[in-house]
This record gives sequence, structure tokens and C-alpha cells, in this order.
Amino acid sequence: MHGRMTVESGFMKYEVVNPSDCCYVYSDDPRIAAVAVAVASRGKYGLSESGKSVLPILIFSDFGEWLASVGIDPDGLLHFIEENAAKIAEVLCSVTYRGGCRTSTNNISRAFEECADQILERQKVPKSIVKCPRCGCDDHIRTHYERKSQHTYVTGVCEQCELRYAQYDGEMVWDRFHPEGEANYGSL
Repeated sequence: MHGRMTVESGFMKYEVVNPSDCCYVYSDDPRIAAVAVAVASRGKYGLSESGKSVLPILIFSDFGEWLASVGIDPDGLLHFIEENAAKIAEVLCSVTYRGGCRTSTNNISRAFEECADQILERQKVPKSIVKCPRCGCDDHIRTHYERKSQHTYVTGVCEQCELRYAQYDGEMVWDRFHPEGEANYGSL
């Protein structure tokens, strides 16, 4: 996964059409962005780019018909998601809010991040393998995406010696956890 997704770094900015906060996602592919939002919102949100609809709100429409209109076989949606799992997850984790923060109780970014986690876990997207600094093993490291917003946060446990670690944008932070289990990333 890449660093921050911005218009300056070549990504398009899409507005998530919803009844709550004005928010945006970023992608270099409108189909990936649209499928990501459609799946994460279960058709309840739309997507527009510069005022032009990329994804209509689909709760009262035929999702399969819309997929066909953008060149995706409705029967092949799961295959499309499998092939593009990492890109879809990046889009879902790129949510930004107008004004910098949400103002409603509807936490779109959190819901999209949870959907991204489920897609990555379901698709078994390969995670980077690292050597444990305590026991030196590299084939027993269990990793998973804990959350991702503008940065990548990964946590894991060495299954041999139980050493926990966190990874923040690729930088390893070993065994620095609060008692509650939350990673302590220090002053990032």
C-alpha cells in the first residue's frame, strides 16, 4: 500500500454522496472507487467527481445493471474484488472530511476501514514477512491490518515467542504496547 493518496500525487478526488458528512475518497481508477463505495455502503451512498455522478445511490436500483454499465460482469463481482482487493482497500481507507473532521454520529471512515479490513482478510492479501528480533523466525509471524486511514497501521504477533509488534507506514515498532493492547506509536 502506498502513502497518502492525494490529488497532487496523481489520484482523483471523489465526493461520497451521503446524508451525513461531506467526505471524499481518492483513487486513480473510477471503477475501483465506485465498486469500493458501493460495496462498503451496500448501495446507500453515491460517488461523484467534479459534480458528475460516478456511482448513483443504488438502494432502489439494480446493482447488477449498474455493474454491467461500467463493464463489470455482475456474476463476476467477487472475482473483480479478489483481483483488486488491495486497491479497493486503499480507496476505502483514504476517506477525508471537508473541514478535516466528521460532524455527525455516522462514522463513514470507520465503516469503510472495517470493510477494507474484511476484504483484505477475506482475500488473504499477502502481508510483508518480517524476522522476529527476539527468536529470529520469519515463518511464524502472524500479521493483520488493524486499521488504516491516511497511513498504514499493521499489527502482529510472533507465534513462536509471542512478541507483539506494530508497523507504521513500513517502520517496525517492536513490543511497545499499552496494557490495553493498543499500539504505542510514540511521537509520530
